[in-house]
Amino acid sequence: MKKVGIYIYRARVDIPNIIEAQLQKLHDYAVASDGTVVEKYIDIGRFQSYKRRSALRRLISDCKAGKLDEVLVLRVRHLSRKAEEFLDLYNRIAENHVALNIVEEPISEELVNLLQIIGVLKEKGKLKKEELIGAGCKALLNEYGPKKTE
Repeated sequence: MKKVGIYIYRARVDIPNIIEAQLQKLHDYAVASDGTVVEKYIDIGRFQSYKRRSALRRLISDCKAGKLDEVLVLRVRHLSRKAEEFLDLYNRIAENHVALNIVEEPISEELVNLLQIIGVLKEKGKLKKEELIGAGCKALLNEYGPKKTE
């Protein structure tokens, strides 16, 4: 059985039972995919950077220490809303041979590769801010399609 860590981030806590519901959903997913939840990492509050989220820092540390085989997160934005920061976190997890599984918004290697290319171009000053935003939006649109309204 693989050792699974569950990460939850909530900026708001005014929705009753939201954290428990997310924990249950991720726990059920782990069990269904032959995993054992060994740790739950929960950050609550509004943080501008992952560096201020103690549970996320602990999760990264546990990945480095070999305590996890897989990390489950419900949505991409629970790790970060910033493409660069998300890619950094993805790389920190993956470099320790830990799988990152975003349950409700699965990510593909193609999306990660596109985000890496965008990051390299930004570092080399080859793209203006507007072009970077456009490239990131296009990559995400290609991955998830247009937002559906109900």
